[in-house]
Amino acid sequence: MSRAARTSLFVLSLLFLGCGPLAAQQCASRTTLKTPAIVYENPPRYVTGAGLQGRQTDQLPPGTTVFICQRQTIDFGFASRVWVQIQYRLGSQGWRNGWIAQASLTARRTPDPWRRLLDNLIGPAEAQASAGADEELPPPLPPGATLQISSNDLAWADLATLYGPLFAALLLGIAAKVGVDCLDDWNNVTLRREKARDHVRNGLVAILVSPIVFLGFLNAGQFPTAKQTFMVLALLAFQNGFFWQTVLQKSPRKT
Repeated sequence: MSRAARTSLFVLSLLFLGCGPLAAQQCASRTTLKTPAIVYENPPRYVTGAGLQGRQTDQLPPGTTVFICQRQTIDFGFASRVWVQIQYRLGSQGWRNGWIAQASLTARRTPDPWRRLLDNLIGPAEAQASAGADEELPPPLPPGATLQISSNDLAWADLATLYGPLFAALLLGIAAKVGVDCLDDWNNVTLRREKARDHVRNGLVAILVSPIVFLGFLNAGQFPTAKQTFMVLALLAFQNGFFWQTVLQKSPRKT
């Protein structure tokens, strides 16, 4: 074998050995948090009327350096939310793993190819330790202190994304009820205009009390936010809007 061939084979071997761990390595993309983030043991699921369901482990402040391991998309009604598995170092407690919402992350950094090659040579754990050594990390907790975990309430924008389509389906049911009532009286030419005016007035009344009708619909139970489930809930919301008078009579009233 010629010298040039041996050199080419040696270079290819180095590339193979370097790229092999690179493909298998996880948690190699480094970024920071732009907002406070609650860390969950597993990707949480949202249940209507109950909130996010999952075990909370930590709360990280903005600016914390984290390493992205993987992403998982979870249904959030007719939309979806992305949760990211991260590895982070929490003061003197060492390296920890957990899941946070992707919205808490800053723009993803593009790793330097030479740094990635070095990471492959020294190993993932050593690479993370050396990469995070010069980063600003949250201070360790004082002795006897406990970490305060925020509530699992959603922001108003998230609530609108989740429940907005259901409320729109309820209003559509009210409009369908007005249309059906007008069509029932269509053959009565003499009273057509007067009846139509009454039906429209009833529809406006239904729109005014629609929040109460929607509240009764939400109290029907707790449901997961899978898209299939929310399709059924949208049809039920339409039904509640169509029969809004019956639902209003059955709505719970405080005494």
